[in-house]
Amino acid sequence: MTIASTTSYRDDIGKLILRVAVAALIGFHGVSKLKHGVGWMAGPLHAHHLPMFVGYGVYAAEVVAPVLLIVGSSHVRRRP
Repeated sequence: MTIASTTSYRDDIGKLILRVAVAALIGFHGVSKLKHGVGWMAGPLHAHHLPMFVGYGVYAAEVVAPVLLIVGSSHVRRRP
């Protein structure tokens, strides 16, 4: 292994750890939303003049996005 390939490998491992850590943190929030629902968001959304259905976008952001982050981490393009 050359120094350049070792550095590239370490960069890839670091990015993988970062992606999985961020996905886990966001995922914990998503699990909370699945358990307790998004009804509590009605007050803050109403205060900002936003409709309640915007709260359901939280499911996409906090449940689906972490899954895509973890799945996407296994499909990283290799450099030539």
